[in-house]
Amino acid sequence: MDPIKNLPSLIDAAETILERHSTTTFVIAGDGAEKVTLENAVAAKGLGHAFRFPGFVKDIPALLAVVDIVVHPSLSEGVPNTLLEAMAAEKPIVASRVGGIAEVVDHDNIGVLVPPARSTDLAEALNALIADDAQRENLGKAARRHVLEKFSRTTNITQIENLFEQVASSPPRPRPRNRSSTIPLTRLLHATICCAHKACRRSSASRHHHFGSLLDTSRPNACRGTFISTRRP
Repeated sequence: MDPIKNLPSLIDAAETILERHSTTTFVIAGDGAEKVTLENAVAAKGLGHAFRFPGFVKDIPALLAVVDIVVHPSLSEGVPNTLLEAMAAEKPIVASRVGGIAEVVDHDNIGVLVPPARSTDLAEALNALIADDAQRENLGKAARRHVLEKFSRTTNITQIENLFEQVASSPPRPRPRNRSSTIPLTRLLHATICCAHKACRRSSASRHHHFGSLLDTSRPNACRGTFISTRRP
């Protein structure tokens, strides 16, 4: 847990959500210095009955199987594995429109994006999704199709191979005259990618070994994220 994940905004949104959907349960998975702060914030608002803090979770599929929505209210983000794994499991996404999240959830029919640090917008989006079973199902199915098409193991390997081939086929830049004998960084990069390209082409089995899938939710992994169940456990 980290302040950049902006989890207090979900706690603020939870007050509004519980007024309309009182059986909603919020699960915040992960450990770290912020956990105690978040637990205290929940207690101060009198929302302890609606929140669960399971800590570090290894069994991602088991957790995803019991939640209805995955929430990612970060202030800044790359391409979070939490969202890719949730989408692969057909879970609808509500997340901040920041960083790489907007590249993953690039259509309205795949997930719901809201401005960062806007708990009112987050609450509105979650209230609408909690109330609409059909929309949750449609978003989840569309998210899975999208992530398998764009972020599958085969797609990732192909993109890496294409990059290797593009760089390996381009001639190295000539070394300027009257410069030191140091090998230019671009030439080193070219040579490195050529070697990597040859190694990558050796066998399909080797490629699959080195470029593991982001979407293999069956393997144990650290789970950090925010999840919502619309049913009280």
